[in-house]
Amino acid sequence: MRTIVAAGLALFLSWSCAIGLRKLGEVRIKAWAPFWEELFKNGLSWLFGGALWGVHGLFGLGEALYEWKDNKGMLLFLVNILAHLCFGGVAVLLMPIGRWAGWLGSTAVHLVWNILILTASSKKNQ
Repeated sequence: MRTIVAAGLALFLSWSCAIGLRKLGEVRIKAWAPFWEELFKNGLSWLFGGALWGVHGLFGLGEALYEWKDNKGMLLFLVNILAHLCFGGVAVLLMPIGRWAGWLGSTAVHLVWNILILTASSKKNQ
């Protein structure tokens, strides 16, 4: 239950940040989102005592369901979940060094992922 609460709250807070900053534009939001998403997922998992993998996986599921409204297809739905599980995997691997290392590592991988997605998306739209 702690994992579900942490994931739900991380989703809500991340969504709130994106809505609050939407005037900056989608590209800027996607560039900044990894910082707050990973902070919320990792921090709330620690704060609530939830399973880090579980929080990341449930967050990915929640984000995939939210983006489902854009009708992007089942492949992108699954990729979204797997990507967040990978971010969680990086956090889990680096947490023994310190919570900051887990957050920094998962944020870096998430940021690179978003840059790759934005680059592919812009090439596709040209």
